[in-house]
Amino acid sequence: SDQKSESGAPVGIIKGIASTTAFNVPHKIIVEPYAFSESISKKGLKGGNDIRLLYEHDPKQVLGRIDKLEYIKQGQELSLEASILLNTQIGKEKYELTKECGAGLSVGFTVIEPVYNDKVLHVKKGNSLLCYAGKHFSKIILVH
Repeated sequence: SDQKSESGAPVGIIKGIASTTAFNVPHKIIVEPYAFSESISKKGLKGGNDIRLLYEHDPKQVLGRIDKLEYIKQGQELSLEASILLNTQIGKEKYELTKECGAGLSVGFTVIEPVYNDKVLHVKKGNSLLCYAGKHFSKIILVH
């Protein structure tokens, strides 16, 4: 990739779906449409509160940052574009692995006003903390 970050570091770009309203069987969670809208608009995507891209939910393994998050399909999916730093060992490895083999995405969040129905957590409003790349429940659409 010949893309560069704002500081000039080489980055690889991924695009995918970070969250869906589909039932998450292992965790018994349903994320309702637009659950993270307020949180995303408050935090923004630049500056000290931006949303980081981590590897496997580990805040010590920052891969890069989220450049764009937006809801599509009437809030059924949260679309993502992210920059992975290629000047780090883990960033380069995970970018190449994603490019060759695919990977998944997952959103880390805290729940505001949790609602349980038949032992299933319905996330109507969530505070998005971080987005993660790894073997999770959503999908990478494009890597370049």
